[in-house]
Amino acid sequence: MKTDRSSVALRRAMRRFLLPAALAVCGAVPAELYAEGGTVLNLSRYLQLVRQENLAAQGSAQSKSGAEGRKREADLIFAPSFFANGEVSSDAKPQDFNMMGNMYNRLETRKYSAGLSQTYNFGLQAKLYYSLSHVHYFFPSQSDTSLYDGSPVLELTQSLWQNAKGRYDRSKEESTRAQADSDKWSAENDMRSLLVSAEKAYWNLAVCREMVGIRKSAVEDAQAILDYDMKRAKMNLMDKSDVLQAKASLESKKLELKSAQDSADSAMRAFRSYINLPEGTDAAVEPINWKLLMSLSSPDRPGDRADVQMAQASAAQSAASSRMNAENDKPLFNIYLTQTLNGQDPNLTGMTADSLNLRKPSTTVGLKFSIPLEYDAQKQARFGAEQKEAAAALTYRQKVLDQESDWRDLIASLRDARSRLEMAFSIEAAQKEKLEYEKKRLREGRTTTYQVLSFEQDYSQSQYDRVTLAATLLSLAAQVKLYGELPQPASAPAAK
Repeated sequence: MKTDRSSVALRRAMRRFLLPAALAVCGAVPAELYAEGGTVLNLSRYLQLVRQENLAAQGSAQSKSGAEGRKREADLIFAPSFFANGEVSSDAKPQDFNMMGNMYNRLETRKYSAGLSQTYNFGLQAKLYYSLSHVHYFFPSQSDTSLYDGSPVLELTQSLWQNAKGRYDRSKEESTRAQADSDKWSAENDMRSLLVSAEKAYWNLAVCREMVGIRKSAVEDAQAILDYDMKRAKMNLMDKSDVLQAKASLESKKLELKSAQDSADSAMRAFRSYINLPEGTDAAVEPINWKLLMSLSSPDRPGDRADVQMAQASAAQSAASSRMNAENDKPLFNIYLTQTLNGQDPNLTGMTADSLNLRKPSTTVGLKFSIPLEYDAQKQARFGAEQKEAAAALTYRQKVLDQESDWRDLIASLRDARSRLEMAFSIEAAQKEKLEYEKKRLREGRTTTYQVLSFEQDYSQSQYDRVTLAATLLSLAAQVKLYGELPQPASAPAAK
């Protein structure tokens, strides 16, 4: 008796401590999936879990966020930047000239510069910086000599042919933004496709469970017919062949039920895979809302698909890259100006004051020109860049036309599937009425078991057809969400 009490206490302790520990190990698994009493996981919550738990969904979300951040790279092209340079050198090689009447043993030089640079969108490159150098001479027979040189420097370079009016730089800015947009829409397309596939998996599970219910009802009906026939056969009111036929029909219905259960198990595995649930975890999903499904109408296209948006961004990026290539193939013709103020003094303070006045300026103005000698090659290269730009535009235009065609086909398929579903409901109602009437005739002894089984088969097939058409309609409704903004689904297909 004492041993039994200890065993009961041990089992209670295990239930109290081991179950929470198991749930903690499966921390990523939604708690409602373990709840008793069949907590229903609706479509909205399921897709939210896909976003949270699916690694591909997380990767797509991060890729999209990263692409949005990378668009800021375009802002850096025309943004000012700070630069600083430093150099220290020591030279002790033999000299072949005198410095102040003496040969120096060693020369140490330190050079520093720091300032701002900026590229403007009309083709101007500007630098404003301060340059400082310190020269130290070491003599063998007299004191060392050192000098400081300092110069505020302004450098301006204006493009007049290649990159004239900043065409190359502005195209580079557009290319950078368009490439980031293309990456963003690629991630968006992956996310939408994943969520639509997950929604199809959700409704496939609901459909398969609906089909299991239909097959179970068919088994129960077949069992009832068999029981009725066996009872009548014992009373010698029915031939044994009817009993055998009823048995065969029951076994056939059991096989169909097993097939439906296997399909439901497969659908459950697919359902779990989208939210990374452990094997064996079950979930209750919403049944098909037939009333809402039948009221589904053909919506207007909410927007462009993500792959079309991506094609548009890719076309813009390709066009910008083509313009950049065309600019690079043009002759180089730049004008530049360097304006410098100069100061020199053995003392750093004195040099700084001397450099910040206009007494000793230096001015340099120049031109740079370069042109390829293979003019035909240059011309063909520019033509090739223009063709690439035109090809990208054509690809995008075809993508838009394909989208329109796909949308019309999708809406037509939705309309046809809904019409077929209405017909399936009518056929099912007629088959049910026919079967019920024939069952009544069988109880009255006015028909045969074979006739009832045949009618029951017709009714079961009509139910199967109705659920199959519902699966098609739900799948088509999910594809609508590839268009427009990222879907935020309700618990059933949205009706307009």
